[in-house]
Amino acid sequence: MPEQMRTRCLSCMTNKEVEDYLKRSDIIIVPVGVAETHGAYPLDCEYVMAEAFARLIAEQVDGLVLPNLVYFHPGATQTGRGTIHMSMSNGFHYITAIAESLLQQGFRRQVYIPGHQPTSQFLLPMITEFFDNNKVPIFYLDVMAYLMNNEKIEPMKFGKREPHIVSTPEKMGDHAQMIGSYKICGRLQDFPTGAEVNCPEILAPTEKSEGQKALMHLGMSRPTLLSCSPAFYYTDPGEHGSFPLPETREEIDREGEIGEKYLRDLIGSCDFVSMMDSLKIADRYLNSTVMKLHGDHLPRNKWCPNTVKEV
Repeated sequence: MPEQMRTRCLSCMTNKEVEDYLKRSDIIIVPVGVAETHGAYPLDCEYVMAEAFARLIAEQVDGLVLPNLVYFHPGATQTGRGTIHMSMSNGFHYITAIAESLLQQGFRRQVYIPGHQPTSQFLLPMITEFFDNNKVPIFYLDVMAYLMNNEKIEPMKFGKREPHIVSTPEKMGDHAQMIGSYKICGRLQDFPTGAEVNCPEILAPTEKSEGQKALMHLGMSRPTLLSCSPAFYYTDPGEHGSFPLPETREEIDREGEIGEKYLRDLIGSCDFVSMMDSLKIADRYLNSTVMKLHGDHLPRNKWCPNTVKEV
């Protein structure tokens, strides 16, 4: 069983707590998100979902979480005045600097969880370049894709459907998972009630524009493994919306409890420990066998020649 800790969020720990942790392990889970218009949801909702996954996985694998990486390239939602823009290239350099720092601090097993689809477009190149420079494999974990690929949840379905606002004995509410994520992250009070924010202009429209239909067609045709659609902008922020939220704080609290239990059970049914073990084995194999055979002609480390190391 993982050791009990006061907190697993690195920014909330003391330096001594971090150094004591690094004496026994080296795992850091890094959720990477955005701040963007998202209907009645708070701007950082997709980041919070990623952080909730990171917290639950860290508990399972005895890892730490690096929080608050919220401001990255948002994509089509830049038509919303609340959306924070950062270019892909700036995001790439920023997250690279963080990964380099974490390695120097002693976090050799790094796991990056995207909170937003365009995140893959700068995270994956960062992971590849980091590997070439440091000869350390780090990991990109799209949790939703992992859960679908391993048949833990059903594949996402697109198209018109009726909203299911609050949970019933027969069906979980549309917002329970998102509200549960805020509860896991200790931020349930940041999630608004429908009485506070529901209004027609920020909720998902019932009919899609011709442009949206064309983009949906391109996305559903799956032109690549990772890209959902070409880069574009929404015409109206409401096009990237959500269904109406539960009206009362009591309903929000109840949905939070239901969503938290669901997410804890879901992540608890997965084996992320063996994934972290495999990451260590891959690192050890690379830095012994592969470097011994091919270190003289592999891409050079920026700071020193390629060498065979004990990991």
